[in-house]
Amino acid sequence: MELCQYPCQDRIRRFTLEAIQIPIVYNRYGDYDPDGLLYVLEQDSQRIQKEALRRFRQTPPQPYEEVQPLVLRVNLGDVVKVRFRNRLNRRLSIHVQGLAYDVMTSDGTSTGFNQDSTTCCETEYTWYADTEGVFRRPGDFPDDDAGG
Repeated sequence: MELCQYPCQDRIRRFTLEAIQIPIVYNRYGDYDPDGLLYVLEQDSQRIQKEALRRFRQTPPQPYEEVQPLVLRVNLGDVVKVRFRNRLNRRLSIHVQGLAYDVMTSDGTSTGFNQDSTTCCETEYTWYADTEGVFRRPGDFPDDDAGG
């Protein structure tokens, strides 16, 4: 479908995310990070924590397929509003790659003279999907992209 025919341009997409700390098991041999940090949709938080901990208690600990990088899908032209809730005992934030944002309010970093946009409680970020594409953290490449 051509973009000019897409029915829902320029809409506001809202997401509520939560930071959780759980042991992250990497493989079926039980290798794990005891202090893993994961960002999840708030509606999935309890389910993911419960099942990840259940599998961690197995001998050897087993991975849970829903413990994976968070992906938010939006359409070109959307305004993305992310309410980020942090109930952990440290300041956290989100820094988006590939979307436009106001560096003073929605960057997710504490750099230079910019206002600290990390949080120990809750904050809201506003991002603008003004570029089409797939964006990843720097250095986060699937196997088929490695080396090229």
